[in-house]
Parts: sequence; structure tokens; C-alpha cells
Amino acid sequence: MDNQQGPNHRRAIVALGANLGDPKQQLGVAVAALRERFDRGFSASQIYRTAPVGMSADAGDFANAVVTFETALAPEDLMALLQSLEQAGGRPRAHLKNSSRTLDLDLIALGNVEMFSAELTLPHPRATKRRFVLIPLSEVVPGYRFPGETLSVEALIHRAPVIDMCLWD
Repeated sequence: MDNQQGPNHRRAIVALGANLGDPKQQLGVAVAALRERFDRGFSASQIYRTAPVGMSADAGDFANAVVTFETALAPEDLMALLQSLEQAGGRPRAHLKNSSRTLDLDLIALGNVEMFSAELTLPHPRATKRRFVLIPLSEVVPGYRFPGETLSVEALIHRAPVIDMCLWD
């Protein structure tokens, strides 16, 4: 567990998505794995059903959620851990962009870190325009502002493109 006290802990925001197999169950397994590893400050949104965006109409609905927790891991180390959880969830290491998936874990933000590399950009470059990230994020961190952003998550929701989205029943 990453529950040690220290000034180098930052809030991580991770978006989860899946649309193959049993998406809701797969997100539940991933949330449990993250909660077990990162118990400090852990919070998870409800699971939402979202129509696929930028994919074929027969792609199947996505289960989406957001979790937050405190961690001392470096951004690259946290991203590597998230990728290992994706692979454990059945996602191949090489995958096509905007393709169906058994599990997708996106590091959305890590404290106030702003970085741009070939491997990782923080905050996530498209998060402020994705309701399937913003709505669950507003549930777990009301009033959140992304690093470098002046608008709150609630204001960003009103600017983001509308998509078909509801709670997963």
C-alpha cells in the first residue's frame, strides 16, 4: 500500500473505461485493485454508461468512472502501474486508438504536475473536453481545477460536447 505519510504525496486522478466483456464488472475489479494499492485519500465515482465517442456505432457502450487517491509515485511510475493493471485486465500492450477495450486506465492529473513528453502528457490533453471524465470527476472532487486551467470541472462540463451518458444500472 502507498499509505506512508510525507510531503511528496500528490492527488492522482485516474479515469477508467471499458466496453468489452462485462464492462461494469471489469471497472469494479480495477477500482478494487487501485483501492488496495492506494488507500490514502481514495475515492471512486459511480459507474456511468456512455455511448462510444469517435468509434463505430456497433462498438458497444462504455462503463466509465474516475478514482482519486494520494501517491508519492512519479508520473511515469504511476503510468507504468496503470498499464500493468490494463494488461492484467486483458488489454494488449499494443492497441489501436479509439478501439474497443477490456480496460482503459488514463492518468488524468497528478497534483499540479504539468508535463509534456512522448510517453505522457499531464494533465491529460483531452480530459477537459470529455464529459465521461468530467462528470464522474465532479462527483469525487467538486470544484476541481486542472493545473493551468481557470475553470472548475463543473464549468468545463457545460462547455464539453454533449454525449449520451447515464448511471450504469
